[in-house]
Amino acid sequence: MNSRRRASAIIVLAVLLAAAPHDDAHALASSPETADSVTRQPGIRPDFSNTVIPPNIAPLNFAVQEPGTAYRVRLRSEKGTGIDIRCNSPSVTIPPRQWRTLLEQNRGGRLSIEIEARREDGTWRRFAPIESAIARENIDSHLVYRLLGAVFVNWNHIGIYQRDLETYDERPILCNTSFENGCVNCHAFANGNPELFSLQVRPSSMKPFASGMLVVREDSAARLSTQSKALPTPPTYTTWHPSGRWAAVSLTRSEQFMHSAGAETREVYDRYSDLALIDTMTGEISSPSVIADPGKIETFPAWSADGRCLYFCTAPIRKEAPSLPPFAGSETVRYDLMRIPFDPETLAWGKLETVLTADRAGGSISEPRPSPDGRFLVFCRSDHGAFQVLQSDCDLYIMDLTQKDELPFRPMAAANSPRTDSWHCWSRNSRWLVFSSKRDSGLFARPYISYIDREGHESKPFVVPQKDPLFYDSYLKTYNVPELVEGPVRVSQQELSRAIHAAASPESVENHAADAVAPN
Repeated sequence: MNSRRRASAIIVLAVLLAAAPHDDAHALASSPETADSVTRQPGIRPDFSNTVIPPNIAPLNFAVQEPGTAYRVRLRSEKGTGIDIRCNSPSVTIPPRQWRTLLEQNRGGRLSIEIEARREDGTWRRFAPIESAIARENIDSHLVYRLLGAVFVNWNHIGIYQRDLETYDERPILCNTSFENGCVNCHAFANGNPELFSLQVRPSSMKPFASGMLVVREDSAARLSTQSKALPTPPTYTTWHPSGRWAAVSLTRSEQFMHSAGAETREVYDRYSDLALIDTMTGEISSPSVIADPGKIETFPAWSADGRCLYFCTAPIRKEAPSLPPFAGSETVRYDLMRIPFDPETLAWGKLETVLTADRAGGSISEPRPSPDGRFLVFCRSDHGAFQVLQSDCDLYIMDLTQKDELPFRPMAAANSPRTDSWHCWSRNSRWLVFSSKRDSGLFARPYISYIDREGHESKPFVVPQKDPLFYDSYLKTYNVPELVEGPVRVSQQELSRAIHAAASPESVENHAADAVAPN
């Protein structure tokens, strides 16, 4: 065949291939633009509709919950070039580069998502657009959380992980497989700084080692021994002072029991709990009676934005009857919200003040978290106790700290669900709240994000996006204590493992204040 005939044959073949109807993608691209309009919005999963999204969030991939043989998706905003996606399955994957450009160009604007679905007969349905707002303010770039299974008594694999919210990258910070399957928990950051944080470790039966607090500064880690005869209980909940030197911790002994009533059969109660102040530079620990009353349970410490006030929750210690199990009557225990002045220069404590009683709140108060701008405080409220993650009635409440006298508070109705909503954390600019929610299954908690405007109004929350929009349907781990940080944690897992097995800092062994109170 000469070159002219060969060229003619190639042209004819190309024309035939172009006209062939077997290529779904081409058929979709060449299908008519007309479509029957539907007045309602389409169902999508996860539900990213009618909310407020950060301009630096990873693409919100979703699955269309409408029947169809093919789909057309158009993402539009006021500025820049929109995004057109054509696919033959309900799963919609948004190009990351185009997504970032579109959101960056439209900070403070609106995002419209138009979805069309092709019927079996080849005709199209066009649904009402899904509208969401694009915030002006970024969310902190990384989220740190603990991943674990549905723990009852024993655990197997537990780890602290970090997720880049601007991409889908998830990496381990510390997995318990690196220290004989011990327990790692209670991670806490100083002002959202990924280079200054702490976490707690406890041994397993495989290879016992001393429990302790790991303190990370930049790329190095050290273990502080925080136990002595005066304070035999290791720290649990931790809050870093804004100075980055001190940490207020709770010294809590919690126990679990089971019951047969209700959807959740597990219950956790505090036998006792006191607060203490740790100097993370020297390891010195003080636990004065003003924050460690032997007749009360003090827990969930949280510093104010300026570091001159410590919030915490308290309840009276129950007197256990010898004839009854220790947890008898735990369903009647309700915690009040307290605060106490603190002088960072002299380490002196002021007069204790009741901020909100359980009676006024209508339930037990836990997990107070003031916003970094000092304006608001978000807390959890449930029927009783302080382990809200196991109580389905737990909701988020917000309080305005700028008011005087009785501070106004209200439930965050737009963010709450009929199931557990707890473990919340503010972004450093005070515009975003991340929290754990069991709204999807009732068993596994997922991290949700809600925008908080300058007047304290929350937006409809959305789940942290994944590359696979159906990822959460089959993921059998729970997200525990999501904490926003301003960048990636860079300390290596090897360095953390080394610190766990190293001898504790000698300065931290017996430097306890004379008025430290031993738990009862």
